[in-house]
Amino acid sequence: MAAKTQEEEEELSRLTLNLPFSTSKNSKEPPKPKLKLNLQNNNNLRLNMMEQLLCSQALLESESCKLISFDRFTNSKQTINRLENQLHSINSKLNLELKILKATSIIGTDQDHLNQFPTKFKSLNQQKESIQAQLNTLKTKSFQHLIAVLALAFKSLEQQQQQSTLDSHTTFDGPHLFANNNRSVVTTTTTPSSPNDHSLQPQIDALQLELDTQHALVAEQASDISLLELELDTLKHSTSNHSSSQDQIHVLQSKNDLLNQELSASQEQIKASFTELAKLQKQLETRNVASVRSEDNRFKELESRLKSKDLEIASLSSDLKSIQSTLTIETQKSEERIKESERRLSDLESKNQSEWDSFHSKLMNTVQKDSSLSNLIDSPISNDQFITGLDQFIEANQTVVSNLNQELVALNTQLSDSKIGHDQEKSQLNQKIAELENQILELKTAPKEEIDDHKPQDSSEEFLKLKNEVLSKDREIQDLQSIHHQFEKSLKEIWKHLPVNLDARSTATNESELSVYKPGYNNNNNENQPQTTPKKAVFSASTGGLGGLFGLGKRTPTPTPIPDENPTDEQEFSVEKSLSKIKILVDNDHKLVDRLIAIDTQKEYHKSNSLRAQKLVNESQDALRIYQAQVKELEERLEYADTQSAAMLEKVNDLMESEEKSNMGSRRAEQTLQKYANEITDLKLQLQHHQSSPSISSDSTTLLTENANLKDQVEDLSVQLQDLHAQEIANRKAFLDDLARLNVDNSELKIRIRQLERSLKNQ
Repeated sequence: MAAKTQEEEEELSRLTLNLPFSTSKNSKEPPKPKLKLNLQNNNNLRLNMMEQLLCSQALLESESCKLISFDRFTNSKQTINRLENQLHSINSKLNLELKILKATSIIGTDQDHLNQFPTKFKSLNQQKESIQAQLNTLKTKSFQHLIAVLALAFKSLEQQQQQSTLDSHTTFDGPHLFANNNRSVVTTTTTPSSPNDHSLQPQIDALQLELDTQHALVAEQASDISLLELELDTLKHSTSNHSSSQDQIHVLQSKNDLLNQELSASQEQIKASFTELAKLQKQLETRNVASVRSEDNRFKELESRLKSKDLEIASLSSDLKSIQSTLTIETQKSEERIKESERRLSDLESKNQSEWDSFHSKLMNTVQKDSSLSNLIDSPISNDQFITGLDQFIEANQTVVSNLNQELVALNTQLSDSKIGHDQEKSQLNQKIAELENQILELKTAPKEEIDDHKPQDSSEEFLKLKNEVLSKDREIQDLQSIHHQFEKSLKEIWKHLPVNLDARSTATNESELSVYKPGYNNNNNENQPQTTPKKAVFSASTGGLGGLFGLGKRTPTPTPIPDENPTDEQEFSVEKSLSKIKILVDNDHKLVDRLIAIDTQKEYHKSNSLRAQKLVNESQDALRIYQAQVKELEERLEYADTQSAAMLEKVNDLMESEEKSNMGSRRAEQTLQKYANEITDLKLQLQHHQSSPSISSDSTTLLTENANLKDQVEDLSVQLQDLHAQEIANRKAFLDDLARLNVDNSELKIRIRQLERSLKNQ
């Protein structure tokens, strides 16, 4: 048995060295022997592909598993341990009760205990079933959590190992990435992150389970020892009256030797498990330190990048605000233009509607006048009649249109003739007016004597006619003079409102040059104000609106005094000057139109810039959200690593306490064994004393039967011990199988991580 345990310990050490997270492995060491249950044909590509397929299928099935919080997980683990202890105690109680029942049935005493046993057994069995159901539910939840954690660790491991796999000379060529292959060991500078520690959790749990089984074995051995104590008591009671056989003592000695061997083997196994646990704890601590350092570095880098992104976002937001302000102004102007165009369109539609209504009324009048068309409309007709009537109507319309065109040509000729005649009459009248003006001048300049000489001839008809013509011409001249005065007065008003230095304004190109020429405009209302008040320039829609037409924008009026009107201003006025200034105004209006077109193009340019800036702001906001999510994830991972390290320390403390308990149990077992050895020596002396006595009682036959029964019981106990040992070996093999499976899963997780890293880099 010692050889078997030593062989199993060597196999366990080889498995721990072949783990993908083991730090004691060296790439230059010679290849280790592989497990028979692991991949024997590692070079077989088909088997490797099938294993990859199984791994991917397991990962897909793990998506249904849900994560639970760390507090709930720790509480569930504590509850599982508590329930397992309760279940173990109940099992030990049941075994003890069964053994006591067997002993009492053999001895044939204490009938009350036999009667009370079914009730005790029923209550204990019910407790066992309820505890087992709770334990199964909690274990399934914890296993689902561990499966989800392994899936997350697999994904994070792919992201962490991407840099190392791309920088190294190794490439993905299939089999060398699996576990227990020396080519999969590549020394890289990167260290696994804290989620890799989840891969050690199943190993620690398996070791803890093995330790619990060892504790259970020790408890069973203690129960066996108690049973042996009971047997020794019965032997003492029997040997006080009768002598017993020497063979029973040898059997008890052999039983004690076997128990001592089992106890030493269990102690060695416990020591080996504790050494393995210490190694794993050291590996976990080193990896935690390295992962925390790497996470700190990454966190600092992300903080610096986040600050730079914040600065960029601030600059972009300021640019966006300025662009939005200009864009709102331009959009308001464009909305006003759109409203103006809509108003014009509505006017045009109303005009077209009125024309259409007039055309419809004319058409209805023509239909009413034409009897054939009215009959065609009033009476229902067939399609052929409608087509023929429509053709007739089209022909009639064509004839009407041709007649109208002919009349239009005739009217145009008449209009041209009338225009020519009107022009001729107008020229003749102008000539007559000129002659009459000359005659009036001659009459005005003629001496009075000539007028007196001509008085007798006033009665002549020609003179009267001429006088009437002269009077009519005078009236026409007065009308023309009044019109001339009105026109001159309006020009003077326009002259007053024209800005000073209009020629210099037309040559100005930008607002800085136009700001030099800021003359004050004269307001008509200021003429009525008293002279004591300071006169200021007033800009209104009628007077100051011209400043806005030349690109001056919103001007602040400057307190410039208004010059008093004097005769020099009226002398400076002339029609030619006013016409030249009006011409300059027209040219400036053309320039204004060009400037408006340029502003429109600039508005489109600013609009495109604003859209581009908005897009950049959205992208930067998305990047900021991604960085914030990454920072949050890193913080959660750091918190999770801290809590995990605390939980591992608690587990180590629990294991140390359990080790102390097992040591105390072993010491108690040694003491009991020493006690049994002393009692056996006393029994030997008593047996020798009884054998030396000549008289043997009649109860020796019953003692022999009891001795035979005890032998059978000892054989049964030895069989149970062998079964327990076989179960322990099977559990150890299952543990080794689980370790091998974890090794394969870790290798497949590595492959998956590297593939995800490559896909992320390609994106």
